Amino acid sequence: MSLKKTIYVFTSSFPCDEQGEIYLWDELLYLANAFDAVYFLPQKGKVSIKPLPENCFVIPSPIIIKQKMTISIFLQAIKWAFSDFSLLVKKKLFSKLFFYNYSLFKQLIFKANYYSTIIKNGRSKNVYLYAYWLSDFATIAALLKQNLPQATAISRAHGYDVFENQTEYGFIPFRKLQFRYLDSVFSVSKAGANHLKKNSPTYEKKIKSSYLGTLNDTNQINPISEKFQIVSCSIIRDVKRLHLMVDVLKYIELPITWHIIGNGPDFENLKKAVTLLPNHIEVVFYGLLSKQEIELFYKTTAINLFISLSSSEGLPVSMMEAQSYGIPIMSTNVGGCNEICNDETGFLIKPDFDPRDVSDRITEFSYSNKNTYEFHQICRKNWEAYFNADVNYKKFMSSINHLIHA
Repeated sequence: MSLKKTIYVFTSSFPCDEQGEIYLWDELLYLANAFDAVYFLPQKGKVSIKPLPENCFVIPSPIIIKQKMTISIFLQAIKWAFSDFSLLVKKKLFSKLFFYNYSLFKQLIFKANYYSTIIKNGRSKNVYLYAYWLSDFATIAALLKQNLPQATAISRAHGYDVFENQTEYGFIPFRKLQFRYLDSVFSVSKAGANHLKKNSPTYEKKIKSSYLGTLNDTNQINPISEKFQIVSCSIIRDVKRLHLMVDVLKYIELPITWHIIGNGPDFENLKKAVTLLPNHIEVVFYGLLSKQEIELFYKTTAINLFISLSSSEGLPVSMMEAQSYGIPIMSTNVGGCNEICNDETGFLIKPDFDPRDVSDRITEFSYSNKNTYEFHQICRKNWEAYFNADVNYKKFMSSINHLIHA
């Protein structure tokens, strides 16, 4: 039996890992309703950690041991490795990255050929290719589109896969290939969409913005805590700069409890750093929490302010989760953060902030009309207007279904 509409979703590890793209769990239900079959193609993992809807399946990534080189693969690898020639030379990266990109491309085309066989055997009348990141996954989708010209190929775009300064070398390979063959790219922030349009003006019409979202039908507004309480929720690593919060808090005379949700490579260093804080600053570490555990935390803990000190971001789902409970946000003005955090929902700080200035802003906030139940209600309404998954994912599915091949 042939299927009317089938979508193949390329992910890092979803749904096979508790830490991998956990926000896709909310989008999953909308994909399952919009398509006859949904196949997840994680690059890591083989089995879903949770039961999936009956029309959703996992196809593990192929194991690449030794590839058989063909003239076709060789010529394509050379062609697209050289497509970035001028940019590599400009950035003085040619000798360092050209052969790496050549080798990477061979792996990606091997995977694309493997998936192409599976998709062709699927006998679906309408095939959709959905890369969750505008990175290697989007390159695979673009290569598949060459072999399957009738398929609809799209990609989401977040942070590190949009902004070159978030990568090790300030360079993202195979952009020309991606934009040439993808039918549409959906940035999760307007800032990301504008950046992509600026750097790839030829393909401006293919680039759109489409917010992610969270689900929260409780209508519960987070209460105000008499003792000022803040929360951070992120992986604990260098780009999040949570260690700088220690420098901020040591200047605050206000009694504060800092709730730290998350884990990561800098977890132990942060635990050591907070021991230097004065006694009126309490710190509670929770480690890695599941999506359900984070929701329970917000339902049962009175939080005055969500904080983010990142040096770079896309548009964090963690902020959407907090805002859905009416929690105001303090964030560095990076990426698309100013699309959810502003004077109407909290306050922004400079990326290169002075810790003393931020400590003053937090103290000022604690005594202002923003630290009130009424302001929490305003924050909740902002989430309802812009970051409600039920609204955003229905719009996204409609956008996919109405795409015309570019």
